[in-house]
Amino acid sequence: MLGAVLSAESGNTENEADNTPMIRQRVSTLLTTLSLLVSLTAVSVALPASTLAAIPNVVTGFGTEAGPPQTTGAQPVKVSPGAYVQFSIWARNDDTSTISQFFLTETLLRTIYSASWSSSDGGTGTCPTTTPLNCSFGQVKPGESIDAVIVLQATTIGAAMPVNFVWSTVGIGHGDSFPVPDSVGLNGTGDFSGRFLVTGDLGVVGDADVSAGNQQSTIVFSPTTGIGVSVEDGQGVSNGCAPGQCFSQGSDIHVGNGSGQYGQFKVVVNLHSSQIPKGVNANNLTVYHDGEAIATICADSPVADCYSAKKFKWGIQVTIWLLHNGKLGIG
Repeated sequence: MLGAVLSAESGNTENEADNTPMIRQRVSTLLTTLSLLVSLTAVSVALPASTLAAIPNVVTGFGTEAGPPQTTGAQPVKVSPGAYVQFSIWARNDDTSTISQFFLTETLLRTIYSASWSSSDGGTGTCPTTTPLNCSFGQVKPGESIDAVIVLQATTIGAAMPVNFVWSTVGIGHGDSFPVPDSVGLNGTGDFSGRFLVTGDLGVVGDADVSAGNQQSTIVFSPTTGIGVSVEDGQGVSNGCAPGQCFSQGSDIHVGNGSGQYGQFKVVVNLHSSQIPKGVNANNLTVYHDGEAIATICADSPVADCYSAKKFKWGIQVTIWLLHNGKLGIG
C-alpha cells in the first residue's frame, strides 16, 4: 500500500512537471497580446482626430450658392465708418454622408445687426442676432446648401474692416472648420457716403452741402431698403466722360447690384457756381451717364433715363432718374 501511494504521488509530480512549459507559453502569449493592445491604444490616442475620419467635402463661397462666383460677399464693397454692411456667404455639403451638425460663427466678434439664412432642402436651425455670431443648422444632407445673410456694423477706424466667417462640423470624435475670410472697405472722406439700408432706415445717401470748397455734391434716393447704396463725388472721382466732354468733377453711383430689379432711382447733383463755365446754364447743359449723353428731359412722371435742371443762387441743381449704376458727368 505504501508503495502504491508513493507511486501515485510520484506520478502526479511528473504530470505537473510536464505541464509547466505549456503554462509558461500561454502566459507569454497572453502578455504579448496585452502588450500589443496597449500599444495600439496608445497609437490611436496619439493620432490627430483628422486621421481617424475623413474631412467632409464642404464647398463654400461668397454671394449665393446658385449665383455666379463672387470675389466678396460685402454689399456695398465700401461703406462709411460705423455704417451697416451686408455679407452674403454659402456652404454646400458635397460629400456622400450627412453632416451630423453644422455651424456658422464670426471669429473676429464684429457687431451683428441681423442674421438670416435659407436651406436648399428646407432644413431647420437657429441664427440669433447676438454678438458673437453663432448659428446652428443641425444636419446637412449630401448636396444640401445653406445661404446666409449677415448684416454687421462697420468699425469707425481703419481703411477696411476684415471679417472671418467660419462654417464648422461636429461629428463622432472630430470637428472640421471651413473659414470664409472677407472684408469691407471703409471711406471716411466727406465726398463719400455708403451703407447697407436696413428696415426703417432713411433711404437718402450722400451729402447735399455744396460750396466753393465742395463744388459738387451728390445724393442718391434709394428705391427700397435691404440693399447697399454708395455715392462718391468731388475731386479725383472719374466722371466717365471723354477728355474735354464734361466740366463737372464726377459722381460714382452704386445702388444694389446694378440691375434694374429695384426700379428707377433718383440722383440729385448740386453744382456750385464756381465750377460752372461761362455760357453753361440749366437749359443747355448735358448729362452723361458712363460717357453716354442722356437725351430725355424728365416730365412730371419721370422715366429712366432722364434729367431736369434748375438754377439756384449758389449754382445749378440737376435731378437724374436712372435704372443702373455708373458714373455721372455734366458738360
